[in-house]
Amino acid sequence: MVDMEKTEKRKYVRKKSNFKLSSDWITQEPVDYEHKYYILMDFIKYCDDKIDKFELYPLFSEISFHLANLQSISNEFKYISLDKKFKSVDDEILISELKFLPIPKLNDDDLIEFNKILKRAGLKIYEYFNIVKALWTITYDSVAINLINKDDIKDFNSGYFYCEIDNKKYLWSFTCGEPGKLKIESKIETILSYSNETKKRFKTILKDINYNPELPVFEIKVSNNLPLEHTLLPIFKRKVVTYIMQSNTIVSLKNS
Repeated sequence: MVDMEKTEKRKYVRKKSNFKLSSDWITQEPVDYEHKYYILMDFIKYCDDKIDKFELYPLFSEISFHLANLQSISNEFKYISLDKKFKSVDDEILISELKFLPIPKLNDDDLIEFNKILKRAGLKIYEYFNIVKALWTITYDSVAINLINKDDIKDFNSGYFYCEIDNKKYLWSFTCGEPGKLKIESKIETILSYSNETKKRFKTILKDINYNPELPVFEIKVSNNLPLEHTLLPIFKRKVVTYIMQSNTIVSLKNS
């Protein structure tokens, strides 16, 4: 529950947001349960549509943010402001991009309404977070990754990964931070270097794009036909980051 004594004077500043549901939706006027419930259910309808299409991004990022925001309001009496333009559908939200602001000051009637909204929204967002998280885990576990040139690698900061989906072959080049500084939420930039229905082997395709054989090349296999941009590619990128992090950990342990 929100304690009015721990809130500050209300400010009405609409923040820019790339989300379906704005980052400050719950603190905006009017503080009315029925009005906020309508906004919440409109967002839930959006979630249902994305779930039906199995489009996990940017849905997973957004619903994770809103859950964290509601928890911050309940526990710290602060809401999270996010003013970010996403470069891709799965662009990670970094701690440095968040601002924790005091909850606007509320009168007694508004406080009662606000707490009703907070309770209802918390339960619904948590429910849908668990649904999307479960779908994310199923998808992540269904994707296999294999490094095909282990003996030739000189640098993990960049490389390539490829996959065949519905008889169409895709090859991406990627760049990321220094392996020793990577985290699971680290940003990884990708460029689609090849996309075509072809009988060419990936070994030939790599040569066609003049790849660097001293950089890692990952083979990725999927067991489900899911949306590429909004689901599979974001998972591919996280698989690559995780593999590099684990490889770096193994090297560090061997050298210690």
